[in-house]
Amino acid sequence: MLLNAFTVVYGQQTKIDSLERVLETLDENDTSRVNTLYSLAFIYIRKESSLDTIYDYGEKIQELSERNEYKEGLVLHKYIHASYYSLIGDTDKELALLKDGIEIADKNNLLKWSKILRRQYLEFRV
Repeated sequence: MLLNAFTVVYGQQTKIDSLERVLETLDENDTSRVNTLYSLAFIYIRKESSLDTIYDYGEKIQELSERNEYKEGLVLHKYIHASYYSLIGDTDKELALLKDGIEIADKNNLLKWSKILRRQYLEFRV
């Protein structure tokens, strides 16, 4: 059992290191950077750890997405920050961010993200 836990943690750290190396190769204005930051944030969300790191990745996603008018990135920012607020127990902020993300997704025909955010939002409405 202990070996399995080590393997999971080691595997996640290897993935984090790998993604951080990818970030170093991407131009500051490359929207692929947003997707890499999202992947990093999501690893921490799944681990439910490093809350400040999750929040910071969300901020970086927002800044880059606004600068490049990358609408999907703005939705990712809302999703990452909603997940952050979920982890710290602030349901009101979580729901507000999900609602904002749904509006952006719907307005920009980002159906995949609209569906993902709606599913999470509706979990609280049932």
